[in-house]
Amino acid sequence: MNETPYREIDLIRFLTKLIREATGNEVLNDVRLEDGSIVDILVKEPNGTQIVEVKRITPHTDRRARDAIEQLARYYDAYSSTKSNPPGRKVLAIPGVLSERTIDLLHSLEIELWDAAWILKIADSVNMRKEAEFFTNPGNGTFSAKSPKRTATEAAFIDRLENISPGMAHWRLYQRFCRDLLEYLFCPPLNAPIWESENDSGTNRKDIIFPNYSTQGIFAWIYTRYRGEYIVVDAKNHHAPIGKDAIVQLANYLSDHGAGKFGLVISRQGEDSTSYEVRREQWSTNQKMICVLSDDDLLQMLSTKESGGDPAQLIQQKIEDFRIRF
Repeated sequence: MNETPYREIDLIRFLTKLIREATGNEVLNDVRLEDGSIVDILVKEPNGTQIVEVKRITPHTDRRARDAIEQLARYYDAYSSTKSNPPGRKVLAIPGVLSERTIDLLHSLEIELWDAAWILKIADSVNMRKEAEFFTNPGNGTFSAKSPKRTATEAAFIDRLENISPGMAHWRLYQRFCRDLLEYLFCPPLNAPIWESENDSGTNRKDIIFPNYSTQGIFAWIYTRYRGEYIVVDAKNHHAPIGKDAIVQLANYLSDHGAGKFGLVISRQGEDSTSYEVRREQWSTNQKMICVLSDDDLLQMLSTKESGGDPAQLIQQKIEDFRIRF
């Protein structure tokens, strides 16, 4: 399922070599701190030391991004406690791309980002492009960053989303936006969406259903492991995070003999704790896997798509995060 053909240590060693060639600075990897933690890369600069955390798998989900941020903060504090002068910059290094909102969050926390576009740009300056492409090529399950700027398609979708206000007045606009964006992201490998279906009794009307006949990749895994013969999507244009009712409504539609047992709820602000607990219950008792996506998740998938990557990696990570926490 789009696993990279290299280990994280391979990426660390490449970045160590790249920074040495590009800057001439002393660059160390796998540095053990006094508290026992290990920093992936330290870059000794004239005005301080860069602390670099390397992630072989780009953190698409909010949880993974927050984990990386917290990890960098711990390393920074641990390194600072042993030095008379504090270290310089905190850096997150990834082989892919992040959404603009996640990048803005990193910048607000004074964390520098080495992403695919940055890596390829630095590699070009020292004639290491071919080696860099091995770590940022979409065939390796990561990305080929064409440009750090928005594409016209990305800008159009973002502008459209920003002009949809949360609330009942615009629920139809948000529903159509989600349908159009998911179709752009996932068709193929998914088939074109079936719009507003209902069961024989006329109840449990669902917004969007994508037939899934994938034979490889993430959606093939969802088909076989989570009975995802159809990807059922419910879009909620709410002001606040969704609660348990939204999950129960979707769960009632999922069944072995109907649309399968995999669904997505798209909510402007994500979910609250009651939603999460009901999702746990549905998985443990009924083997129904329901993922919740927020606007930020949609934008992350769009950025991934526009950079040549697989936007479904975010859904894969959502499932992994849910199962690991269970």
